[in-house]
Amino acid sequence: MSYDLNFYKKCTDSIAKEEIAAYLTQLPHVTYNGETEWFYENEQTGVYCSFDYYEPSSDDEEYEDEYDEEERERLKGFESTGFSFNINYIRPQFFGIECFPRVDKFVEDLGLYISNPQELGTPGKYEP
Repeated sequence: MSYDLNFYKKCTDSIAKEEIAAYLTQLPHVTYNGETEWFYENEQTGVYCSFDYYEPSSDDEEYEDEYDEEERERLKGFESTGFSFNINYIRPQFFGIECFPRVDKFVEDLGLYISNPQELGTPGKYEP
């Protein structure tokens, strides 16, 4: 079981997948698997989490199946970056204390927005 966050950009923003990938790759304690995962692991504290990439679908038919009308309305004006964050629910509190400031900096530095699938709401700025 995990806690996930999805990253969005405004439709008018031009940040590319390659820019986001390059940012994640240069972070301390991050290992890139060469495909779709940037794994954060701090050997000194034992803390780990991951950033993942999935190819966003542009197929309207699939979009209709995947999201209901309320969800489409909620995401109006935003576009998925295809990147997400994942942390295991069963980890101790100090995992979140170490990982979430990195999420905050990532979002702030790249001008991204977060959609929290655990809660419905318009993608917004990360609130620690």
